[in-house]
Amino acid sequence: MKENRLTEKIPGIALLCLSLVLAAGVSTVFRGCGPKEDGGFMNCHWAQAAVCCMGVILAVDSLILLLQRAGRSAAAVSAAMIPVEIAAVLIPGRVIPLCMMAEMRCRSVMSPAVSVTGAVMALLSIVSVVLNVRKG
Repeated sequence: MKENRLTEKIPGIALLCLSLVLAAGVSTVFRGCGPKEDGGFMNCHWAQAAVCCMGVILAVDSLILLLQRAGRSAAAVSAAMIPVEIAAVLIPGRVIPLCMMAEMRCRSVMSPAVSVTGAVMALLSIVSVVLNVRKG
């Protein structure tokens, strides 16, 4: 019985971990370009800030998912996460333009990392929806 409940929680645990990677990673490991010489920021800074906020929102949603029992309410929480994950993928470079040069850190590091992390999260959310609908 306990093993079955743990396997139900695996997508939620994975989503929580990836949400934290997204929020913390975009601010540290795969951050965008630094400030300009005059102290101002380029667009990639604002894309980074928006993705970080979405990572925090997704982490809170993941915690809510972990607190839910398997069923339709957990499926609803998982389904509600999908648009936010897709938006996180679309923000750097599509919604908020990044630097012009392909060699810049925001284009070569941040955008691919956010795209991969967000896509994996969206797939996990879809898996979670399917599993929870079957349970409900």
